[in-house]
Amino acid sequence: MECIKSEHKEVAKGTFWSLAGMFAIKFSSFIYTVILARMFTQGDIGTFNLALSIMYPLSILADWGINSAFSRYVPYYYGKGNKKKVNGLLKTAYTASGFTSFLLMIGLLVFSGSIAEYFGNDDLQIALQTVGIFLFVFTFFTLNSSFLGGMKNIKDSNVVQNIQNLLKLVLTLGFVFIIGPTIYAICAGFLLSYIIGAAISFYYTKKELKKKDIRNVPLSLKQEIEILKEIVPFGLMLALVSMFWALATNVDKIMLGLILPLSPLQIAETIAVYSMALSLVTLITVFPSAITSILLPLMSEMHGKNKNKETVELSSSVVRWNTFLLVPLTILLIAFPSEILGMIYGQNYASGGIALMVLSVGMFVRAMSTVHGTLLASRRIVSVEIGAAILAMAVNVTLNWILIPSYGMAGAAFASAASFLAVSGLLVYYSKKIANFGFNAEFLRPINAGFVALIVLVIAKDQVLSMTENVSTLIPEGTDVGGMILQKLAKLIIFGALFLLACIIYGLILLITKGFGKQDFELLSAALKKSKVPEAWLENVQNRFGGEYV
Repeated sequence: MECIKSEHKEVAKGTFWSLAGMFAIKFSSFIYTVILARMFTQGDIGTFNLALSIMYPLSILADWGINSAFSRYVPYYYGKGNKKKVNGLLKTAYTASGFTSFLLMIGLLVFSGSIAEYFGNDDLQIALQTVGIFLFVFTFFTLNSSFLGGMKNIKDSNVVQNIQNLLKLVLTLGFVFIIGPTIYAICAGFLLSYIIGAAISFYYTKKELKKKDIRNVPLSLKQEIEILKEIVPFGLMLALVSMFWALATNVDKIMLGLILPLSPLQIAETIAVYSMALSLVTLITVFPSAITSILLPLMSEMHGKNKNKETVELSSSVVRWNTFLLVPLTILLIAFPSEILGMIYGQNYASGGIALMVLSVGMFVRAMSTVHGTLLASRRIVSVEIGAAILAMAVNVTLNWILIPSYGMAGAAFASAASFLAVSGLLVYYSKKIANFGFNAEFLRPINAGFVALIVLVIAKDQVLSMTENVSTLIPEGTDVGGMILQKLAKLIIFGALFLLACIIYGLILLITKGFGKQDFELLSAALKKSKVPEAWLENVQNRFGGEYV
């Protein structure tokens, strides 16, 4: 088979570690959300998620946009051999971001009572105080994680995030046994996991600095100011982008809390159901996020070396891989929305089925344009990112204001999906205009195959549900934690079997329609070279089913 370009191999390697890490994160997050849904009231879950939605836009201000600049400037400086600036950027970020996040933490602690009174929810105060302290700790945690990602050390970056995520699960369970299933247990487990995670992130950052021989050069105040002058204007623009994105992605829950014509308890319960649907639909973003974690620093480095043509070629390949892996989970969530929510979180959450279905469509469309956004970001074209973020917020806020009073969480889901569609269109338009990279016919093949597979799943839906119901009844749901986890694991296996069914149907249609290209088989062969799959077998499949595009 033909030689695959080094950039493709680097993306494949980085994506492997990202996917491994993210699958581990998503698995522990799945268990965590199941425990929340089963042990805590919907009111407590909704209240805590509302506090997070209020806090996240503020967290963007905490680091002056330096965190967002890390993934672009760290590889850019390192690619040019300027290790002193890499070290200076990290040290300056600690100082500036730490000071700002401390002030914001104090503000949240002081005004938490007033905000809780405005929403008519007393429990919101303790949740806001928790996320206030979390904001300060989270600043350093994300700076260190972004630095590791910027150095293309995806493995250690994922190790840090997985340790924190696993600690959140274990500590929350511990506090449940100590103080009971109250909002205090949610807050304590969440906050302590990030405090320990931040400490661990400093260890891995120090190890990376030593490994890359980035020396701890003392900086004068004048030098720190010079670095800030270079980075902060760009960083502040990114912070503005991130602020709008944070508002766009959290405004639905905030507006549900503000304008939904229900009691405070009913509002909190609605936000809980919506949050679980939103948490589940983020599974669609696993692969795009894994790719972006390695693709952005790699593209930034390639841009620093003026390898723009190679960047576009790489983007084309990645979009195709992205689509292959996005479709199966998306069609599964669209075909079985209420059933999956009820199976995983309990029947109290099945009412979010319409919201999950609509969000799945929107998230798929948005994930399809991830590479286009990354390509523009690697060239530091911030104006398009600002426009996309403002557009997302404007569409989301306007439609939420119109739809939430009449349609509740389904209206919020439609508003979010519409904003995703608008942003994707904008990113594709500008990536085509600026970098001559858009979509072509080859990207439609996996989408068309997915549409056919979706029709097959919908037709067979009743039979599939009948079989899964019979399997799930073999293990009675116990009242103790062990019985609950056993039942959930059984349902997770059922969910996995449904996903496998979707993948098989989708894969067969792709093979029949020759949706895989020559380069796709070459990359598959490279990925499986250490396995026992014979290369001759892959070549035979390629010759029989492979398309001609590269």
